Amino acid sequence: MRSLARIICLIVAAVAFTSPAANADDVFVDCDAAPETLSPPTYPTINAALSVLPTTGFHSITVTGSCDEVVGLNTRDNITIQAPEGQTATIVPPAEDPPQPFAVRVTRSRGVVLRRLNVRGLQIRDTSEATLDTLTTEGAQGIGLNVTSNCIVAVNGTFISRQNNNNGVAVSNDSTVDFFGPVTVENNGARGMNIGPASKVIMGRGDGTSPVLISGNQGSGLSVGGNSVVFLNGGITIENNGNVAGVNASVLGIGSGQTQNIFRNNGFGINADLNAVVTLNGNNLIQNNGSTGIQITRSSTLSMSGQATIEGHTTMGINIVFQGVVTIGGMHKIRDNGFGGNIPAAASGIRVANSMLSLTGPVEVTGNGGPGILTELGALVELGPLSGDPPAMLISGNVAEGIRLMQLSAARLRQTVTFSTNGIASISCDGSSHLFGILTGISGIKCSNSDAEKVPKK
Repeated sequence: MRSLARIICLIVAAVAFTSPAANADDVFVDCDAAPETLSPPTYPTINAALSVLPTTGFHSITVTGSCDEVVGLNTRDNITIQAPEGQTATIVPPAEDPPQPFAVRVTRSRGVVLRRLNVRGLQIRDTSEATLDTLTTEGAQGIGLNVTSNCIVAVNGTFISRQNNNNGVAVSNDSTVDFFGPVTVENNGARGMNIGPASKVIMGRGDGTSPVLISGNQGSGLSVGGNSVVFLNGGITIENNGNVAGVNASVLGIGSGQTQNIFRNNGFGINADLNAVVTLNGNNLIQNNGSTGIQITRSSTLSMSGQATIEGHTTMGINIVFQGVVTIGGMHKIRDNGFGGNIPAAASGIRVANSMLSLTGPVEVTGNGGPGILTELGALVELGPLSGDPPAMLISGNVAEGIRLMQLSAARLRQTVTFSTNGIASISCDGSSHLFGILTGISGIKCSNSDAEKVPKK
């Protein structure tokens, strides 16, 4: 009987050793070791480790080395895949024809944590909830990070997406991604970040602790469409991309806190199209983005406060067309635009066509090729706030007029505005346009249709 009992105990011990997941939450993977040298709780692949873990519970897989496999997390809850502290593990799809676009796929899973990993393509989809902590997506055949279909993702630590064949990051179909740490999205084959439809992304922090760099992507640095919302909260640099930010039927909020945002050397500046809503707050530099710094078109709106410098664009600093509405308050400088472009007739600091522009802050429009402000096609321009003390406003040193009114356009000056050293005139009008308001002290007005108002008494 003693021998039989001893045998039974040995069998039970052997079963327990070969099935550690029955009693243990933590397993290990060494992708660089020879499989025959390993024994539980250490496995040669992540998929082998997953096969012994229940789909629910609190489990962790700690990985070392480079793993050549496609990892699928399907309907799993509360699982962490991570490298040891101070290390990075790599997950790469095996060589196949055609190649696999994602090394890791998370589907209908919650409580997923991916930490200290370099992943060649990551997809999170179908109502999944995940946390990414110090993660790189690099060299994927498709999108670096793809979040789609009602997912929620929090990104902690440093996030990098680079040298992927498609977009660096794509967020779509009612998904939300919040980046809490530094972000780098660079040198991807399409857009840097493509957001939409109906999704939300938050990046950057006003104290400068979470800088964001979106650079060197073949397409737009940032594209926002389909009723999506993106907040850039400071420390944002978007540079050297094919375009910078295309916004279509969406909301783009840009603020800076204590740190400056930089949009420069892109193929185009910020483009808001089709009922988009853009707010530009804080300290922003928009510089040398091809023909146009900011374009507001097709019933889109832009509201500016804080201080921004918009300079060095070959045609226009700001282009407002097709019933766009722009309000500019704050200490903004629109300068040195309109030199070397392909449309000399549109060269200006600000162009307004069939749209509305309101300047309410101490704005300076200076040194632009062509007029400082060019209006066409029934545009309406107002200078000065509706109430309160008028700010100092300067329109100076532009190659042509300070303001040129054309084609049934109108301008109203609600306050005294300083015009100086503009090339042709301070303000000019064609026969169909109209100038009215407080014109006291302005020399060089060439308008047959003008009505002067008295300066209001305080």
